[in-house]
Amino acid sequence: MFSRRNILTGLDRFFELSARGSTWRREIGAGVTTFLTMAYILFLNPAVLGDAIVVPGVELRPQLLAATALSAMVGCLLLGLLGRYPVAAAPAMGLNAYFAYSVVQREGVPWQVALGAVFLSGLVGTLFSFSFLRRMMLAAFPPTLRLATIAGIGLFLMMLGLQSAGMLTHGEFVPGIGEVFTLPAALAAGGLALLLLLHRRRIPGGMVIAVGVVSALCIVSGAPVYDGAPFAGLPESIVSTPVWPEDLFLKMDILGVFELGLFGVVAAFAFVDVFDTVGALMGLAAKADMLEPGGHLPRAGQVLAADALASVAGAAFGMSPTTAFVESAAGIQAGGRTGITAVVVAALFGVSLFVWPLAAVIPAVATAPLLLFLGALMFDAAKAIHWDELPLAVPAAITIATMGVTMSIAYGIVAGVLTYCGWQWAYRGIRQVHWATNTLAVAIIGRLTLLAVGVI
Repeated sequence: MFSRRNILTGLDRFFELSARGSTWRREIGAGVTTFLTMAYILFLNPAVLGDAIVVPGVELRPQLLAATALSAMVGCLLLGLLGRYPVAAAPAMGLNAYFAYSVVQREGVPWQVALGAVFLSGLVGTLFSFSFLRRMMLAAFPPTLRLATIAGIGLFLMMLGLQSAGMLTHGEFVPGIGEVFTLPAALAAGGLALLLLLHRRRIPGGMVIAVGVVSALCIVSGAPVYDGAPFAGLPESIVSTPVWPEDLFLKMDILGVFELGLFGVVAAFAFVDVFDTVGALMGLAAKADMLEPGGHLPRAGQVLAADALASVAGAAFGMSPTTAFVESAAGIQAGGRTGITAVVVAALFGVSLFVWPLAAVIPAVATAPLLLFLGALMFDAAKAIHWDELPLAVPAAITIATMGVTMSIAYGIVAGVLTYCGWQWAYRGIRQVHWATNTLAVAIIGRLTLLAVGVI
């Protein structure tokens, strides 16, 4: 009854393998390709979150790497099994930086409370996935602001990359030129050049290769990039027993979110995650020829719920929001058409749990080129903005600039929504703007007013 043939037939039907015109070999190959293009998150995410999540007397980098891998595993399994998409998931770039540098460092929110906000945003996203609220939420953000938000996050990442390379300093809302003519800066620039070359030649795993090369050069050259000192020596083994993130697991403080009134942070996580996910899935589904007539996402509720639940699970492991990765396009290009691709990626993230000692070898300078490269790719969204229409162009430009200069996604969204509504009200009248957008603008104005008078 449970013969190998019956099992394979059942899996074929569940994943629609034959119906999608794919094969097991093609799906496995696509999964490997996708993993290689996004494996950089294993080293980059701990570097970003490690600046904010601190436990006195504990070296958290191994735990952060393990938590990243576990979050990615769960996210990939959810998208592969529940959504049945050839799309992988992991802690999102941009949102992890917002979590670390805006919420925790700048606003002074304890990281446990910030994790509580991530957890609640995932629950909100799950509820939205199966209700009219999903449509209302998307309607509240006009297309020009959605595009500007993506581009703004890209600029944010590029600024962060320049900081990691030591080329940029960032005080209180004031960016400045850092140390440009130094060995670390040269290594970061060389890594970016190598990454661009590998990308141009479409070499799988180019990001991982670039990180490895720059890290090796940092070790050989003795550059002071390991907390201001040269490399202290290789670990005894790069393969070790997996580390359980005991100092991170279930440490989120949900009650603290209500006590501090961090509903704006929850909304920012939820908004950006939903828009980023929808945009990524629409593009990836189109690339995989999965869109239904009219351009609708198949099983939209299931796949968005899977993405939101991935953030809930990620928060439990101590991670910032988890979302679908656009790097999944590499696996789709390699022939991935079903959820099997995502399941394979999940399995490979599971294997990566055994190589956590590598985290100590990767300095921030080695990941800086990735931030610059990924930021530039996200900034590509700006080309779809109608720059010849001032009521659309000005709010988009302010959104992008605010996110980059303040290094805060939330500030950028607030500035963009208020500017957009102001211009639209002046040009077309308040009744011509979607009621959900007007409601969002009024809510923002109300909160800013209460903050100004000291009520909250």
